This record gives sequence, structure tokens and C-alpha cells, in this order.
Amino acid sequence: MDRFKWTGLNYYSFSDNKIHSLANNTNQDISHVHSMCETNDSLLWVGAGNTLLKINIQQQKQGLEAKKIQAFNFDVPHKQKNNQIYSIYPENDSIICIGMRGNGVIRLNSRTENYSFISFDRNGIAPHE
Repeated sequence: MDRFKWTGLNYYSFSDNKIHSLANNTNQDISHVHSMCETNDSLLWVGAGNTLLKINIQQQKQGLEAKKIQAFNFDVPHKQKNNQIYSIYPENDSIICIGMRGNGVIRLNSRTENYSFISFDRNGIAPHE
């Protein structure tokens, strides 16, 4: 079997009933994708490995294109070697919750870009405040 590296993102177009690749002419690579969250028709949050990507999307004649990609790398205490983003959930219109494999949850304020970290104890339970 051939080896493959999945890169980029694909989307389904209802106008032509086909799957297309998201054009990416930025310098930021989109790979190792484990989770995505669309918060409006022009903004996509992507968990790419241990990096969160904020992708601004624009409609072009040829289809959708990533116009700007901002990468977030979080300073997480006791960061594990193979820590990955596995879940992205919009808590409300400004807070994005990011689930990290084995490390806890990051609450990101998408307006201010400030974040807080909710750690799990040895039993995998988040502390209650």
C-alpha cells in the first residue's frame, strides 16, 4: 500500500454536489487535523496536532480559499509529548473550548485571545471551583 500524508481540508459543495479542496495560498500548513469547528460562514477553527488554527475563509470563483491563518500554540503546564487537540466546541459567541488529549481543556476568548487552562487530576477529573 502507498503511504499518504493527509494535508489540507476538503468540503462538500451543495451547488455542484462535489467535494473540493480548500485552497490554501498562505504560508501556514494545514495538517494532522483531528477536529474542526465552524463558528460562522467565514471562520473555521481547526485542531492541527497541538496547534489551533483560526482560518478565515473567503468565497472565490473557483471555490473556497483560506485567506488568513492564525496559529495558536498554548503554554500548557505539564504538557505531554504527544499532546493533540481532539475537540473544539464553541461555548458561546466569544469562548472556544479546546479539548487536549491527556492534558485538559483550554478556554480561549476568541475576541481578546486570552485563555485559561482547566487541568485534570490523576483520575481524569476536572477540579470544581
